[in-house]
Amino acid sequence: VFMMASGIGGATSVRVGIADGRQDYPDMALAGWTGLGVNTLTMIPFSLIFIFIPDTLAKFYTSDPDLIAMATPLFILSGWLLFVDGAQTVMGSALRGRGETWVPALLYGISYYLIMIPLGWALAFPAERGVAGLFEATIWASIVSALLLAGRFHLLARRDIRNAAKPDQHK
Repeated sequence: VFMMASGIGGATSVRVGIADGRQDYPDMALAGWTGLGVNTLTMIPFSLIFIFIPDTLAKFYTSDPDLIAMATPLFILSGWLLFVDGAQTVMGSALRGRGETWVPALLYGISYYLIMIPLGWALAFPAERGVAGLFEATIWASIVSALLLAGRFHLLARRDIRNAAKPDQHK
């Protein structure tokens, strides 16, 4: 399912890049936010399936009742993860489409190295959440990543639109 988000991110990157190349900044912003919207609409049904019928999904992989019982809560967490991980993927792609690479890499580093890894350790071991704690940490890191990347895209798009609207002072 995540590969759909990755594909939507790739398409978003192309559409943002085309608009950026034309210096059509309102269309660039529209392409980025549309990519996020399409991803959201695509991920919602799959997230709901993972959240509401996780045991059915687990039974696709095993008939062992103990393994199904262990996997079911992880499928539920995966439903939440699909939604936010897809969002951060699309927003990162939108930023790359407009030629921004270093700041998104830094924001990914903050989200996944500085937040996910320590939080994953804390939830898995001291909080005794085990594997579920690792999934929960990944969800929180993906939320932070999606918000940071979307915020960065918003700021850059707003700046580009504002600068394009100013009269050329070099004439």
